[in-house]
Amino acid sequence: MEKKYFKVLSKTSKSGIGKDGMPYCFESLTIDFYGKSAKVGLSENMEVKPGHFVKLGFCTRRSYGCAEVVATAVEVLKPEVKGE
Repeated sequence: MEKKYFKVLSKTSKSGIGKDGMPYCFESLTIDFYGKSAKVGLSENMEVKPGHFVKLGFCTRRSYGCAEVVATAVEVLKPEVKGE
C-alpha cells in the first residue's frame, strides 16, 4: 500500500492556562484532504510549516470527561524530499 501524504495549508496554535494552573499549548494543521480543507492535530515536538506534507494517523485526546479519536499528523515530509 502506498503512503499518502497531504499538503499543509496552515498551522495554528492555541495556548493558555488550565484549571490546574499549568500552561498548555495545542497545535493543529489545516491540510488539503483530497481537494477539501481539513483540520488535524499535531503531535508534540514536530516541526511543520505550510507547504510541507504530512502522513496521517489516529490518536486519542481528552475531551469533556471522555476520550475521543482524532486524526493526527504522525510523519512530516518536506517538499524538497517529495520532489515538488
